[in-house]
Amino acid sequence: DNISRAYYSMRRRYCGLACGKNVWLQLQFFMSIVNTTTLYGGELWGVHPRTAAQRHITTQKYSKHLRQLLRISPSVNIPVILSEISFLSEISFLSLQQQWLQASIRFWN
Repeated sequence: DNISRAYYSMRRRYCGLACGKNVWLQLQFFMSIVNTTTLYGGELWGVHPRTAAQRHITTQKYSKHLRQLLRISPSVNIPVILSEISFLSEISFLSLQQQWLQASIRFWN
């Protein structure tokens, strides 16, 4: 799966820099590598209703790797603590759904 490959590629590249555990820098790598891979083609298929199941799987994988990066245990239920949107806004991220919609608007306008 492309998201996992991009995530582990990002981790290898970051570890190769020997920068320590700089979360901000890791988030920048995540945005540059994982987001780019995840959003590829999203302007065309990201909001299409027939791909709802695939969107859900992609969103789960994306969230899983973002949690790993931030060292949030899988047992922590983020929606109970705060909504997924609030969680993402805390780290200045848009949800994948918002990013796909933004890409679609940019592409079609």
